[in-house]
Amino acid sequence: MPELNKHIRERRRPQEYISTDNSENNEMFGLDNQIREHQENLDGNDEIKIRNLKKILDNIVTYRRVANILETSPAFKSHSHISEELRYFSDRLLDASLNLNNLYYKGIRLFTTFDEVIITMMNRILLDSSFKRDDKKYLYDKITYLKIEFQNFQPLFKPTNSSMNLVERHRNKLEASLFNGLRDAEKFVLKNDFGYPSVNVLDSINGREDVRSVKKVLSHLNDTAFYLYKLKQMLMIYEEYLFEVSIKLSSIGIDRDGIFEPSRQDLKYLQNSVEHLKSAHYNFIRKFFHFF
Repeated sequence: MPELNKHIRERRRPQEYISTDNSENNEMFGLDNQIREHQENLDGNDEIKIRNLKKILDNIVTYRRVANILETSPAFKSHSHISEELRYFSDRLLDASLNLNNLYYKGIRLFTTFDEVIITMMNRILLDSSFKRDDKKYLYDKITYLKIEFQNFQPLFKPTNSSMNLVERHRNKLEASLFNGLRDAEKFVLKNDFGYPSVNVLDSINGREDVRSVKKVLSHLNDTAFYLYKLKQMLMIYEEYLFEVSIKLSSIGIDRDGIFEPSRQDLKYLQNSVEHLKSAHYNFIRKFFHFF
């Protein structure tokens, strides 16, 4: 899907100059510091991190640009609150993006850790089929380490899910406000066509451009509704696999008598559950950044 900002005509007013350079736009809208602080807290390749967020930041800048235009638009004079709603929606979209980016890179680190530790444990079992006390302690310590790593990762899901719910809720509210404002703006433009003396010709021309900008935003919001529905379905699957890994970790190597006696098969079951979670993780994150 084409990026939203490519469709919005930039209208420059003397009192409201809007730069065409996105780095300047980001600085103007106060995004740079938020992004920089967020990225510094993540592991991974800086170029990849910036690339993942670039398109979504472009869209956020565009929403804020349209908010600035509508704030002083005669065509939307009675609907100036839409500007605040656009800014609020763009803020929620930014929050969701940062939460997702955090989940994504912390997830990469978690899965790398799980892969390495599980393979190490499986090799240890292969080397020594008759468990000694130090073998059990070694495996117990490794599994305890995995449990701690997983418990540190699990809480990241809740704010991500909550931020997605907020994006959906405010998308619906913003869409309704834009439709209401659009109806009045189109009436304003038509007044000039019918020669109403109270309507300035220049205001009418600018009003047409504002109407086009709002229609493009509405089109993007309409597509967003479909993708949010798909993403929420994927989040449900993600949550199920989180629970599955949690169950496997809590019971791994424990026999019916409550004795810790891990087997290669136990580790294989855990490995399969982690692979399911890993697949859900990458599919969800890629879907989000692909659209937004």
